[in-house]
Amino acid sequence: MPHNRDGCATTGRLFAVIPAAGRSRRMGRPKLLLPLAGETVIARLLAVLDRPEIAARLVVVRPHDDALADEVARSGGTVVRPEVPPPQMRDSVEAALSAIRERWNPQLTDAWLLVPADHPVLSAEVVDALIDCWQRGGAAAPPPLTKGGNEGGSGADQASSDSSHATPPCPPLVRGGVPFGDVDRGRIVVPTCRGRRGHPVLFPWSLSDRIFALPPEAGLNRLVRDCAGDVVEIEVADESILIDLDTPEDYDRLLKSAQG
Repeated sequence: MPHNRDGCATTGRLFAVIPAAGRSRRMGRPKLLLPLAGETVIARLLAVLDRPEIAARLVVVRPHDDALADEVARSGGTVVRPEVPPPQMRDSVEAALSAIRERWNPQLTDAWLLVPADHPVLSAEVVDALIDCWQRGGAAAPPPLTKGGNEGGSGADQASSDSSHATPPCPPLVRGGVPFGDVDRGRIVVPTCRGRRGHPVLFPWSLSDRIFALPPEAGLNRLVRDCAGDVVEIEVADESILIDLDTPEDYDRLLKSAQG
């Protein structure tokens, strides 16, 4: 049975799904293998997702992208190689969900995180906040997130070591703009920063079949819109959920930020 960071048994597993089959055309070179703070972009992302609640970190790569596949395997990820290069993110997600079904026999109590590979500075605190709110229904979670914290540490580690203090409440949860305190495992959990939605997004496994049933031209945003009444937004003060890596200019900004 999986356990959370507090050592308590949990009733569901999480799987991280990382679409990484793009061709980095705007970057002009493989962006996920670029160095960032002493490691590659993809290695850093996989390290942030290395949580006890996440049963597997699946990275979908193009069939012949051996360099990326080797780096994923070296960094502890599970490589998923479709026979045909996935043309869209949805195709990569479907390939990963199929691999999860075949290998891990997921249950309705499980869930998965959609983590675009080009979100290079995703923080551990954001991941922990999503996990805590999914598991605990807002009963207890890390302190409110602030930009510029220790990205490598767990949000739970920031809590007071004084056992006489109660664990701080989960960052505010809102549905349709109205705060509420109960998150069941059938909901989609989305982080927001200053009112803007970002990544990663947590989906209950119970919705996985609906992804395969979407119209051919529809992306995953269609599912979020169709399930608008079951979307939970968790507000964080961490801009990492909004930062992606597409162009050389994006990379230069990240390097300057890391050096500063």
